[in-house]
Amino acid sequence: MARSLISQLENGKRQSTGIDTIYRLALALEVSPTLFLNNEPPSNVHYKEDLSPFVLNEGSQPYLRLAQKAEKSGLSPDLLGELIDIIVRLRSTPPLS
Repeated sequence: MARSLISQLENGKRQSTGIDTIYRLALALEVSPTLFLNNEPPSNVHYKEDLSPFVLNEGSQPYLRLAQKAEKSGLSPDLLGELIDIIVRLRSTPPLS
């Protein structure tokens, strides 16, 4: 799928696309194709910022898979955030002499 098509869809320069494109996007993002058919985000998701550029970036895939693993393991987003904060603090703390 061409990056230009994805960019056009993200930026509203293209208002619609074919079902084949919707299916391929859903498959790549590991979501239901119906997610793209709604005008509103899912009710259980509260977006503070537009995550589309991150989600559609190929380099983000390992992070998205880890988030998926965390969800399947029953880790809440709050707990996952706290664990990340702990790791960041540990990495920035100088070693004891």
